[in-house]
Amino acid sequence: MPQTAALGIQPDIVVVPTGSGATQAGLVAGTAGYGLPWHVIGASVSRPIGEATERVRALAKGCAAELGFQDPNPDDVDVRDLRGGGFGQASPADRMSAELALTAEGLLLEDHYGAQAMTLLRHVLAEERPGSAIFWSTGGLVAALAALGRATPR
Repeated sequence: MPQTAALGIQPDIVVVPTGSGATQAGLVAGTAGYGLPWHVIGASVSRPIGEATERVRALAKGCAAELGFQDPNPDDVDVRDLRGGGFGQASPADRMSAELALTAEGLLLEDHYGAQAMTLLRHVLAEERPGSAIFWSTGGLVAALAALGRATPR
């Protein structure tokens, strides 16, 4: 919160890739527990939507208990299906998302996990039009470097 305040931004959403669900669960628990104004949206990259949602809910509940917070509301858990062809199988849209992130923002994403979440962010910004967003990704550097090696030269 101090970083966003220092930059003068008030995010409406935080978009995160959701594999194990732990990152999204922690963000959901903290957002609800501290009464933060943004909404956390997870891009399920490896699990069916029902399984991913229940996993995030259970982990967020455990995280909230550990921190002494009330349980997040069920509505606080928003997970969307971005699995496409399956984990590790990037779609053309995901590859485009990774390329746009790199060329427009200098953000290196592998072409599935992080790129699938970037595809969700692009969709949310285009279709749901929140005022501002944070993209949160916690890994994938080795895979992103490998993807750079496969990129076609311009």
